[in-house]
Amino acid sequence: MPIWIAAPAVFPSQWRCLETEESAIHLVGLDLSSSLDRVGARSSVFGPAALQLKTRFHRIYPLTGAEGRAKGAEYAWKKFRGLNGFTSYPDVTAQLPPGALK
Repeated sequence: MPIWIAAPAVFPSQWRCLETEESAIHLVGLDLSSSLDRVGARSSVFGPAALQLKTRFHRIYPLTGAEGRAKGAEYAWKKFRGLNGFTSYPDVTAQLPPGALK
């Protein structure tokens, strides 16, 4: 089964945002609608009132679930970063706009 699966809507829980050396933000977490662990494509934070991330593929991730670490998502991130050669990926969750975290 591939690590990457296209989905029309993703509702993350136990999520966090990691920034790669190319200044791309990736959402890593558990998708509540499918119970799959996810690594989101390169994203940009927008609209603190909207509480969501939008990927370069125009997928929107509403940040309504609790932040945190999903064990399976950490595994998916490890594979994703290895395949993409990311060596630096600080957690930038706390740097999201005010009100983005519940």
